Amino acid sequence: MAYHTYEFLKRRKNEPKWAVAYHKALMNRILSAIISIIIILLVILVYLYIDRNNVDVQYYFEICKEKISNIIENIKN
Repeated sequence: MAYHTYEFLKRRKNEPKWAVAYHKALMNRILSAIISIIIILLVILVYLYIDRNNVDVQYYFEICKEKISNIIENIKN
């Protein structure tokens, strides 16, 4: 079956041929919205934690850079 947009399926939601596809598209849309909201909330919480506790983010970036460099070096060798 060809891909159809959500708007296409929404217009045909009461037609038996498209009802199942509409409900699947609706559930995918709701799930995507929930995941997006959770990610945004997590980013806000991390930002607030860093801001209120004066966490030195640069220090952790340097550690990550070193570890990634070591992994790349090991892969090359």
